[in-house]
Amino acid sequence: MKTRHILTILATFFFSGCLQSTLNLPPDEDKIEQIEAGTLENSVRIIAGKPDRIVKSKYGYRTYYYRESIAADCKKDLETCIPIIIERGRVAAVGQQWAKAWQRQRHKKAAGVPRIVDQETTQAKITRLEQQVKAIPMSRTVDNLNIYRYLLQLDPDNKRYQKKVAFYEKRFDMEKAQKKATKKQQAATRKWQNARLQKFAGKPPAQMAIKILGNGKFHVWLKNSGSKAFRVEPGQFYLSCEKGKRHPIYRSKDFGKYVPPGKVIEGRVSFATACEPLEFIYLNPGVAKLHRVIPTPEPPKENAAKKSATAAGPKK
Repeated sequence: MKTRHILTILATFFFSGCLQSTLNLPPDEDKIEQIEAGTLENSVRIIAGKPDRIVKSKYGYRTYYYRESIAADCKKDLETCIPIIIERGRVAAVGQQWAKAWQRQRHKKAAGVPRIVDQETTQAKITRLEQQVKAIPMSRTVDNLNIYRYLLQLDPDNKRYQKKVAFYEKRFDMEKAQKKATKKQQAATRKWQNARLQKFAGKPPAQMAIKILGNGKFHVWLKNSGSKAFRVEPGQFYLSCEKGKRHPIYRSKDFGKYVPPGKVIEGRVSFATACEPLEFIYLNPGVAKLHRVIPTPEPPKENAAKKSATAAGPKK
C-alpha cells in the first residue's frame, strides 16, 4: 500500500509538471484590445506577455506575433497569429490587415518610391479598399469602420461612404455599450456565485471552498476536518465545463503539501481553458472526492428580495 501511494504521488506530480512545461496559453482577447498604435514596447510585453515569435525586418522594425488560440502555431503559420509591429520602441500597427497595410507603405518609403498624390493613385486606393471591405463580414465592426473612414477621407463627398461611416459608428457604440453591460452582468453573477462557493462544503476528512477568478483561474481552500494529515497535490484538481468531460490542471505553485488535522491549505490553480465552469472537482484517492457544482442565479427580484430581508432580519 505504501509503495502504491508513493507511485501515485510521483505520477501525479510528474503529470502536473509536464502540463506546466508543455502548455502555453495565448493572451486574452481583452488584453490585445488594450494595445494600439503608440503603445510603448515595454507596455506590450506587460499587457500581452512574451511574444510567441519575433520577426526582425531588414527595414529596422520588429513584429511580435501572438497566437489567437491554443491550436495556433506562429512558427508554422503566421496567419493564425496576431501581429504587432514595433518601430522605434512604440507600436506602429496591430492586427493582420493593418500590419500588412503599414508594411506596404513602409517598404515603399524605404525603397524610395515617390508618393504621387493625384486622381489616378487615389482611385487605385479606393478600388483596393473597396475590394478589401467586400471580403470583411459585417460582424467585424471596427475593421469596416476604419476602412470606410479612410475611404471617406479619399472621397469626402461620397454619400455611400458617409452612410457607411455613420452606420458603423452607431454599431460600434451599441456593441461597446452592450459589451460593458455584459461585463457588468457577468461581474454581478460571479459575485453571487462566489458568495456561495466560498463556504466550506463536503464530508470529513476534507472540505473545500473555492472562488472563481475567471479565465480558468480559481482560488481554493481545503480544510482537513479529519484526524489524520493528508497530502494535497496539484494534479488532484479538475474542472468540468460540460457533462462527461474534465480538464486537468494546467498550473499551480501553491500545493504539493501535507495538511495537518484542523488546518486549512489554500492557493491558486489554473486550467488551460476559459470556458464557463460547471463543476470544480478535487479527487484524492483514499481520502476525499469533492465536487463543487457552480450555482446558476435566477433572474433577480429586487422588491421581493428587499421584503424578505426586512421581514426575516439578519441570519445568525
